[in-house]
Amino acid sequence: MKENSNTENQSEHFREVMRRHSDDELVKVLKKRKHYQPEAARQAVEEAVSRGIINSEQDLYSEKFTEISPKTKLFPEIENPVARKKVRRSISRSLLLVGVIPLVWCIARWNFNTLPVSLMVLSYSLLWIGLSVGLSITKNVRFAYGLLFLLVPGLIFLVRMMLLNRFLLAYEIVVPVVLTFLILYGVGYLHKLKD
Repeated sequence: MKENSNTENQSEHFREVMRRHSDDELVKVLKKRKHYQPEAARQAVEEAVSRGIINSEQDLYSEKFTEISPKTKLFPEIENPVARKKVRRSISRSLLLVGVIPLVWCIARWNFNTLPVSLMVLSYSLLWIGLSVGLSITKNVRFAYGLLFLLVPGLIFLVRMMLLNRFLLAYEIVVPVVLTFLILYGVGYLHKLKD
């Protein structure tokens, strides 16, 4: 008996949600109905029939209501504003963590490096972390552009250090290259997601 009650409540909830949609929003739901729960899709169809948007469920097989398969994009579109905000926060936190890497390296190698090198890496790391915190707090994409600008001297320093080292292990090359591409992707995606 409880199961029927839950199903009725769910059905009524979806009916009410679909009633609040505008005609254009309802058409969007009908185009993407396969992404909705079956009951929500059924209520969308019923609401569209009652408004005269479609005559019957058979109309959904017309070209107007077929979902266009999304093309694979480098930066996928995120329609949901809440999801967009979460992705932005996640990228911002990841960029913040990138700034911790040179900080840890600096602390671990403090005794092996000269004082100017250690101070340079320490200030670079603190500047990166500061820009990342600014990005996280203000959500202003200009901070991400600052990180992109800061990436250049970091890469120059890294390449210089690699050239001074005669014996490099594979991960010492692969990790910085992959990290650089991830930073570029993250900043590019933040640019795409900006309001």
